[in-house]
Amino acid sequence: EELLDDDQEIQEVPSLTWHLIFASSSRSTALAAAQRAEELQGHQEAVLHLQTCQLPLSRGERECLIRNAKKVMQPLRMKGSPADAAELETFSTSLLDFLGWPHHDSWSAEDEVCYNGLAGDVHRYLASMVGPDLSGEHVQKASDAYQAALVPIQDLSPLNPVRLGLCLNCAVFHHEVLEDRDKAIEIARHAFDEAVGFNLGRGEEWELEDFDKAAVREVL
Repeated sequence: EELLDDDQEIQEVPSLTWHLIFASSSRSTALAAAQRAEELQGHQEAVLHLQTCQLPLSRGERECLIRNAKKVMQPLRMKGSPADAAELETFSTSLLDFLGWPHHDSWSAEDEVCYNGLAGDVHRYLASMVGPDLSGEHVQKASDAYQAALVPIQDLSPLNPVRLGLCLNCAVFHHEVLEDRDKAIEIARHAFDEAVGFNLGRGEEWELEDFDKAAVREVL
């Protein structure tokens, strides 16, 4: 065996025999470890496992990450103390930094919708937890993130659960935070009508969509 210097050209050592060694996939290991942690209610540990993956995340990795992240954030939101707000902000900042928010070159249209929607959810949570001197800042950041998520939404099927979930959370934001009930109903009704209208008469085509039908029904 001989160690090559960084600047040493291959043709200088033609007599060497090269061996390729294929290691097991660290990505599949990380996802499996995250799923095991989730089964044991170790949601923060699950997020940490997935943060060892390189972007872009697969759909399965992304769904596992977001699902566990929300299970970390929602109890903090429900407790609502200043210490919980600080912990939520620290956790969510680390998560969004990992994802490359507000934009990463590797993001697909679905990633754009999902991750900007997640940022909107984070700031919506924080707006309800912090004092009035900071809530306005988080309301604006939530609004900006949701608007950014809505830009690529037309690239997704009306039945896509990521698209539907964003519309639902936008409606909640307008209802609970902005106290604009009419706008909230308009957003939710439009998303519902588009999804139902898109599916009518499609028959077996629905089965070909690569979506979790139970998840779609739940959001609807």
